[in-house]
Amino acid sequence: MSRYHAASDTIAVPAKTNKGLDVLVYAHESGGRGSVSVREPKTGRAVGYLNFSDVGDGWHYAKDVWVDKGNHRKGVASLMYDWVEDNMGHQLLPSDDQTEDAVAFWTNRIGPYD
Repeated sequence: MSRYHAASDTIAVPAKTNKGLDVLVYAHESGGRGSVSVREPKTGRAVGYLNFSDVGDGWHYAKDVWVDKGNHRKGVASLMYDWVEDNMGHQLLPSDDQTEDAVAFWTNRIGPYD
């Protein structure tokens, strides 16, 4: 993937999750906040989204993360988090307010944490 350069306009880029699901990624960033959404290429139906905001010192929290139940365990969340970190250049931290699914995701991503 080529590096994404933040702009006020949303971009759409074809991508593939680490589980082989073909998707379109839409990314937007402005004023210390941003979002990534993932859609089916043929229908445009949303399969996931992630909003994030700056918490200082180059770190960001992901907020309002959602993945369609039919697309759980298909790499959608990983793709969105990787997109923010690898293509938008922001480090994401696990937040203090997480669902059980979020705790399992982060434990799988970075190992056990407090």
